Amino acid sequence: MEQQKVDLFIMTNKDYFPAEKLFILKEKLKTATDEQFNMISCLDFQSPTTMLLISLFLGSMGVDRFMLKDTGMGF
Repeated sequence: MEQQKVDLFIMTNKDYFPAEKLFILKEKLKTATDEQFNMISCLDFQSPTTMLLISLFLGSMGVDRFMLKDTGMGF
């Protein structure tokens, strides 16, 4: 994988991963194929803090499951 693509991905999504794991993520992305990288870069990451708050306050109604695209569990 191209170093420039990996660096751009890390820079745009660094808020969604723990800082101590970014180095490991960077190394894994370097060894990924183009197809794997495209699949990962198309994912829609959610903020862990936002999801925690929604799970605590609205989890009993299943709102958190809908946000995670798990509609079967949301019902």
